[in-house]
Amino acid sequence: MLPSEKLAELGVELPAVATPVAAYVPAVIDRGVVRTSGQIPVVNGEPVCIGAVGEDGADPEDAKDAARVCALNALAAAASVAGGIDNLAGVVKVVGFVSSRPDFYGQAGVINGASELFGEIFGSQHARSAVGVAALPLNVSVEVEAERIGLVPQSADLDLTFPVSAAEVVTMGLVAEVGWGRRITADKRARVGAALERVNLSDRASHRFGTLSGGQRQRVLVARALVARPDLVMMDEPFNGLDAPSRDIITGLIADLTADGIGVIVSTHDLSLARDVCSRACVLASSLIALGPTGEALAPDILARAYGASADEAIASLS
Repeated sequence: MLPSEKLAELGVELPAVATPVAAYVPAVIDRGVVRTSGQIPVVNGEPVCIGAVGEDGADPEDAKDAARVCALNALAAAASVAGGIDNLAGVVKVVGFVSSRPDFYGQAGVINGASELFGEIFGSQHARSAVGVAALPLNVSVEVEAERIGLVPQSADLDLTFPVSAAEVVTMGLVAEVGWGRRITADKRARVGAALERVNLSDRASHRFGTLSGGQRQRVLVARALVARPDLVMMDEPFNGLDAPSRDIITGLIADLTADGIGVIVSTHDLSLARDVCSRACVLASSLIALGPTGEALAPDILARAYGASADEAIASLS
């Protein structure tokens, strides 16, 4: 289910982007990921839930509701730079600040208001920090920011006749970091070269992107994601149309990334590759069927529920 559909199901409307209260922007795309500024609980231009949380102060439950408002404002800000909420794949890290009375230690419960909303919309978990502070802007009780996700698309929005080289496509992954029209420095060029080397395409750096094979183009897109140095890489059907050498390279790369501490989420219909590559699996068929270790999530009884009449073929693909 798309994020916009989930919002509609929850009866929640994405608000207008909150006006910054100082000299900053609500969100930016940085090295291929969206980062939001800290979002405060503002509704129709007015702050809600004022003052420090705790005894003789703001009620923790009211502050939790305010954290949910902050999360919605963060989603609105992120969607505004991503081209819509359906271009957001999930939240990797949440940082929450709670204006706290000296004897209040329930910051984690307050920030659950944001975490629960993100979970409802994206159906995934995230890392988080919940910090107690003495005061926040406009004397609000809570502030939330959400950040970091990288994406490898199923297909590139590139005209294959456009005269752009593989190295230039990878360099696009640095645009958010260096800006449009800026000179690419030697260290950035080295990063582009290293990213191409990691996908075994150093010898194709100067080749026109449109002349590469489908597998090589997909590997270039992986390099474009990696050059941004994301904490999480999402691959949408990365094995589609790949020849055996390219499949082996992508499979090995996923193993290398996870060994380096980089999270990798793969969306695929290829059950055997999911079994061989992924440590955990989420099986979806209109709704969540299973989530857990790959061996358990791809068990025959689970696949029977997911595939229905086609279950025998799915089970056979894993034999």
